[in-house]
Amino acid sequence: MLLALLRPEIRLAYHRSGKEFPVPISLQNFIGAGINLRKSGVIDFAQLIEEGAGRKQIQKYVLQFGDFINYWIVTDLLRTLEILATRLVDGARVDPLKAMSEEKLDEFSKRLAQHSMWFGYLDEVRNFESLKYRLENRILTYRKYINLNILELPADIETTKTAPGLILTETVKLLREFGIIHENTETFIRIDQYEQLDTLNGRDHDFGTDCAKLIHKMLAARDSTVSYRIGTRHYAWPTRPEILSTDDSLENKRDFSFIDIDEKLRRSENVRTWIFPEFAEDIFRRRLSESAYSFDPQCDDLIGAVFGKARDPLAIANSYVTSPKARQNVAVQPGAPTEQWRKFIEDLAVGDILSAVLAQAWVRQRAPEKRALVHEPPSKAPYPWDKEYWRKERIQQALMQIASRHKQQLYWAGRADLLALSGGNILVFLFLCEHVWEAWLRDIRGASLSAALPSIDFEIQSQGIREASEDWFAKQPEGRNARWRRHFINRLGRHFSSSLISDESMSYPGSNGFSVKTEELEADRQLSGFLRECVSYGDLYEFRHTSKTKGETRVKYYLAPIFSPRFSIPCRHTKEPEYVPVSELKHWVRADELPRMAISSQKDLFSV
Repeated sequence: MLLALLRPEIRLAYHRSGKEFPVPISLQNFIGAGINLRKSGVIDFAQLIEEGAGRKQIQKYVLQFGDFINYWIVTDLLRTLEILATRLVDGARVDPLKAMSEEKLDEFSKRLAQHSMWFGYLDEVRNFESLKYRLENRILTYRKYINLNILELPADIETTKTAPGLILTETVKLLREFGIIHENTETFIRIDQYEQLDTLNGRDHDFGTDCAKLIHKMLAARDSTVSYRIGTRHYAWPTRPEILSTDDSLENKRDFSFIDIDEKLRRSENVRTWIFPEFAEDIFRRRLSESAYSFDPQCDDLIGAVFGKARDPLAIANSYVTSPKARQNVAVQPGAPTEQWRKFIEDLAVGDILSAVLAQAWVRQRAPEKRALVHEPPSKAPYPWDKEYWRKERIQQALMQIASRHKQQLYWAGRADLLALSGGNILVFLFLCEHVWEAWLRDIRGASLSAALPSIDFEIQSQGIREASEDWFAKQPEGRNARWRRHFINRLGRHFSSSLISDESMSYPGSNGFSVKTEELEADRQLSGFLRECVSYGDLYEFRHTSKTKGETRVKYYLAPIFSPRFSIPCRHTKEPEYVPVSELKHWVRADELPRMAISSQKDLFSV
């Protein structure tokens, strides 16, 4: 979505609609051009590689790949100029073009074609139209070659391959020199779907890796004439981005800056800095504005209007267990410390099963083997287990135990749950909304749809959310090491569920995450590499945290919140996670079965 803002069509769409372009005025003096590696077809070079292809043949295809990208982006840059010149009419707040005329473009084209970097391929260019034709013809020839419509490239292409990125910088320099763009106009080169390169390696070659190294070489020039914007999923960007044909690599903060959108949208400890709810509300509003539903444009919480606010925990608990007798049976578990406590918990459960379950956990924590038992229950509220933080840390675990004991599924509904389960990922948020909407449409089948914005029942929402969680888990076999990641997440989720349910004293409410020593983890490169992949694919969330042991550094991990409904575990983290030794973690992963070649070597686990 962010890269799309660099495309001239998007910019013009804002201009024509009269809506403000969502980029600060001070940053609008730019032109953009680029390539989508999948849509352009450039990744299809991989299908030319025959089994047993030698290193020299692979290198030839990599250089052809780079030449294709060069020509594609220059062609797109010229197309951008034409679009902006012909359609960005008077009234644009910022015009990146200085003065563009047919004469200037023709002179620019002749000078550009004379540059030695083309190795004579553009010698016949005489004007702007012939320049475009020559560039587009080369791309068309490459496409014929990739699709095996021709078996060999013509000699005038095979002998004139260009250096990575050079023709882009020289083209922009000439655009400035001829006064077509302003001297201070930024040029952003976008390369999207970079993660597709990861899929191009074969059993006996690393074609995709070499293509990535070629792109890194374009960035390594660090020429101020152009700036690159690479769109990729987290897992695909290497810790050490090596440069083609060298032993060198790109340096973070010097050659590139890595901006993790997920991290910026994820909730931190300070909820006031969390920008995701506002982002999700904006997306939700825009989707609704394109629908036939009518709603109050002044409403500042459309998500809440459709899905409702957060439900009261006591109301949720009572909905799990409706009859007074059943509440007593659920609340009073074997091993009540005294008859007085058993009777007290039974009576409390009739009207407030949540408080009754918390009461039993509180008194179990004070059992004789730990501390002196509190023999007599309190006579009136507020009760000791109503203390704000003790209760807050255990509410979700108590609800989980109540539902489990009465063989009920956890409820997930309301604005707060949707945002929490999204984990700061807008795609997950939309995925959840889609499934809830589908569940609602099934529920009202046969009824005529109203133009009024619906308010969806909590039980319908819960059904849709559970289906979304199952479907998201079913997607997990995608990508590298999928089998092991799926096994690990499944085992982890079951472990958390079992631990939280069996812990009747609620002494460890943070057992929906795990923490390992940084030193131990870094010493096991196979395991640390695997966990990094899980984080990169969005299966796990990773955070550094302060250890209970002075001077010790640790890393904590949580399942992606979207998995929580599948495993019936809380998605909120209110207490320190479970401390786990690396030896136990390796057992969960089945590290002895993990394929060695599947994990790339990592020089610095936490550098990106």
